[in-house]
Amino acid sequence: MKKYDKYKDSGIEWIGEIPSHWEVKPLKRLAKIGNGQDHKNVWDENGKYPIIGTGGVFGKANNFLHKGPSVILGRKGTIDKPQFVEFPFWSVDTAYY
Repeated sequence: MKKYDKYKDSGIEWIGEIPSHWEVKPLKRLAKIGNGQDHKNVWDENGKYPIIGTGGVFGKANNFLHKGPSVILGRKGTIDKPQFVEFPFWSVDTAYY
């Protein structure tokens, strides 16, 4: 682990000390989080864009929700298996992007 010259209290008990030049910010200030949507009305087996669920790509759509890049996180079940996507995609309603 990289060592720094100075550290400060993070103000968060379970984190402890952090490098003195770091800032503590709410996650909403660092990233935008979107919620996927139901795919039933956009499903098209000849579609151009992948429909991505918590288990990966499982269909195609003619529209996309996000142009990428993005990280897709499952809301339940596969929350420990994030996916990095660098292209336009449709995300289902059980995932955040």
